[in-house]
Amino acid sequence: MLRIILRTVLLVALLVVEVLSLNLPSRVSASFSEDQSFQLIHPKGASSGDYWAIHYAAEAGGELDLGDMKVTSDGGTIIVGTHAPLLSTVGNIWIMKLAGNGVVSWSKEILGVDNASAVAVEEVTGGGYVVGGNTYEHEGDGDAFLASLSADGTVLWTKRYSNDDRPDSFIKIEAASDGNLFVVRRLQDQLLKITPDGEILWQVSFDFHAVESVQATSDGGVVLGGMTEVNWAGDPWIARVNAQGDVLWERKYWAGAGDRVLWQAKETSNGSFIIVGSYYEENSKVWVANLSHNGTVLWERLYDNSRDDYAMAVFEGQNNNIVVLANDAVYGDTRYSLFSLDGSGDLQWQRLYPNLRGGFTGTTRGNLNPLQATDDGFVMAGNYDDEILVYKVDESGLIQGCNLILDNDFTQEAIPHTTVEAVTTTTVSYSTQISGEPFSAQNVFIERDIQCEPPNITPYLQSSPPWGDDLYGQPELDPSGTMSDWGCFTTSTAMAIN
Repeated sequence: MLRIILRTVLLVALLVVEVLSLNLPSRVSASFSEDQSFQLIHPKGASSGDYWAIHYAAEAGGELDLGDMKVTSDGGTIIVGTHAPLLSTVGNIWIMKLAGNGVVSWSKEILGVDNASAVAVEEVTGGGYVVGGNTYEHEGDGDAFLASLSADGTVLWTKRYSNDDRPDSFIKIEAASDGNLFVVRRLQDQLLKITPDGEILWQVSFDFHAVESVQATSDGGVVLGGMTEVNWAGDPWIARVNAQGDVLWERKYWAGAGDRVLWQAKETSNGSFIIVGSYYEENSKVWVANLSHNGTVLWERLYDNSRDDYAMAVFEGQNNNIVVLANDAVYGDTRYSLFSLDGSGDLQWQRLYPNLRGGFTGTTRGNLNPLQATDDGFVMAGNYDDEILVYKVDESGLIQGCNLILDNDFTQEAIPHTTVEAVTTTTVSYSTQISGEPFSAQNVFIERDIQCEPPNITPYLQSSPPWGDDLYGQPELDPSGTMSDWGCFTTSTAMAIN
């Protein structure tokens, strides 16, 4: 609450400086979309062309926690997570739709279930979205939960899925080529195929495994990635499952030295697979491997900068390059790093985003999905205090004229030989009870704070990490005493605000 008051006071001070002292017109405008979602356009300027970095905060206070995001067919982004209202001890499922330029189209929360959160989302054929998550009414208890929304944010239905007294959640959702959806369920690490209406077509369980990734493949099936044991134990593991739920093959990957964790597996345009994760000996390093269509290792590399790093997500770029998003412990906690590899795993470029961070959600045993590819670049999302920060960057990981992005210092190295072993998991199907869930929905007013200005900004950060952090984890103020924001300040303002 104190921070909200301080931000308001600083905003007023900034307007006084710009409008009265400098005799400049105010650049603040307030507008309401059709659903009355409030958007405050920050007086720091506009985004740089088609690429931008924007903060999103609950206008009435409270906490926003990121669960998942996907790029949508209209060029925008759908983001889900949890909204905990100010002074509340529980959270609600929260969904926000952004246009391609970062403007909030609508923002909703689903009420009626105590302490619920959303950790997965997917667009369905013909428009609209299915959101997955969990409900936790009682300590140690809860069910998997799905909700369906129309393209304009109207909540169509909510359903609860239960078959056990243990905590449960839907943790991943992926669109199938036939218009249905693949869903990963936390309980027994089940893979389900469901209709857009939430009806189960088939389900199969990989008991005692940890499924962290589900990605559609060109043959209509999926590739699963994770570990052979829960709690990130065992060995990295992937499995191919066809559209009918038949397991085609499974592989695990191990070596005599180092501990490995696999976070995501994805098919490439040539039919091979890229897997990413971490490799730990003295420190954690990014691990990337290219696998053949049947899971044998074509090449693998480690990427290290002497800090603790792990890869969370991977995409194939427009030029068939491999783009990896990693968490980089540059401050003692993690910040996002993005780097590009050629077809042999050699580094092409690498970026560091000092203000983007995230990777784990408190309600799911796994990492969120913070990287999505667009037609002309990438979208990344992370948490910052009680807010969500979203970057839309070009194919080189940059926003023209934005000083919030730095070059990173990864080097690549060979990895000890990996042994590939075929494995067979005894799969089990479980019965599931599905029940409709009473609900109501309301708008969540969102404050939008643009973080990047045109190229007349002067950076004040030191040229290399680490940087100092102030009370809120932001870079230290410029030694000259100019109050700055996020590594940038303008010569025309005495202060800028977060």
